[in-house]
Amino acid sequence: MSELDDAVRAFREIDLDGDGYITVAEMKKYHEGILAGEQIDLIFKLTDADHDRRIDFQEFAPAIAGR
Repeated sequence: MSELDDAVRAFREIDLDGDGYITVAEMKKYHEGILAGEQIDLIFKLTDADHDRRIDFQEFAPAIAGR
């Protein structure tokens, strides 16, 4: 499985409603009990390039590349 395949799989898992965007609420639900709200806010601050409070795949993929 390629890095791109891994990114697509991870994105789809977090995008709970399948609309092509990860929202703060989806991120919090997916990472419930794992990440604190402040950590999720930081993820959005660093990843949400257009500041629309949603992360699309174009913003997501580079953020997880080479993890």
